[in-house]
Amino acid sequence: MLTFIARRLLLAIPVLLGVVFVVMLTIELIPGDAVSLMLGEHATPEAVAKLRDYLGLDKPLLVRYVGYVGRVARGDLGRSIQQNRPVVDELADAWPATLELTAAALVISAALGIAAGVISAVWPNSAFDALARLGSLFGLSMPVFNVVSQNAVTRTPGKAPPVSAPTKPAVVMVFRI
Repeated sequence: MLTFIARRLLLAIPVLLGVVFVVMLTIELIPGDAVSLMLGEHATPEAVAKLRDYLGLDKPLLVRYVGYVGRVARGDLGRSIQQNRPVVDELADAWPATLELTAAALVISAALGIAAGVISAVWPNSAFDALARLGSLFGLSMPVFNVVSQNAVTRTPGKAPPVSAPTKPAVVMVFRI
């Protein structure tokens, strides 16, 4: 079993390297300029050149890729453009809220799933059983990012989810939504 896990972890390395390369290549090929977007449309050419040099965007793609992979291997994920803080610190700040929301979602989905399974087992081939099967199939098939983005779009203005970590336990926050 340990050799299976070790083999899978070793096989994940080239996959991650490939994903990083494809993402960097995609960002390179899409139209638009990140530096101009960051500085605004009235930025001087000198300021654009200086920021390009600072961010390393004046170097070829492969040089940036190798440099990025090397920094990631050392644990340096770079700096957040919006917050001007290390990305590792940003992730560390979000980690407790992420674990809390994950645990709440796991408890709620397990409770609903077990209840639906028991009811479906008691009344097989009923309307509830068909709806439970359809709902579970839909829930497993729908990507999480799609559900989250649809939830954000369909919310009424002024009812957007909080940007910072909630001060109340996540289970209470889930039931209040």
